[in-house]
Amino acid sequence: MHRPGHRVVYRNTITPGQLEEQRPNGSCVGEDDPVTDREPMKTQMPDSAARAVLLEARTTSGEELGVWEGEEVGVVLDLVASFPTGEPARCYNPAYAIDVYGADDPLFTLKFCYGCCWVGVEELDERHRLVAFDPGSAPARELLDRFKAFTP
Repeated sequence: MHRPGHRVVYRNTITPGQLEEQRPNGSCVGEDDPVTDREPMKTQMPDSAARAVLLEARTTSGEELGVWEGEEVGVVLDLVASFPTGEPARCYNPAYAIDVYGADDPLFTLKFCYGCCWVGVEELDERHRLVAFDPGSAPARELLDRFKAFTP
């Protein structure tokens, strides 16, 4: 099981800084970018989501917000899977993240940029991919409210 305060390190991921370094014109995400995906979020959820037993919500700056356990795990992951596809902007600066854990191991991380409409999906030993979503949709607003509910 996850140890509090322990951060998972993912290999083969691309950070926003690395994306910018790869593009001298300053754009972070482009139409032909191989790490982007315009498929619905439900088709982009990792298969390992079915094994999830714990979700840790945090800011991408490292502030731990809270934990979802039990039935809430399925509710939150189903909420994310129901995000409709949106029209993304050309940046990626996520504010919130969910670290997803199985019974004995980390499974994946989801990072949410509500400003430019991307969900970053980071699976262990897989390349980071970005999935476009509509931040104004009811499921996306509900998840944002859940993140904000953790902060006093």
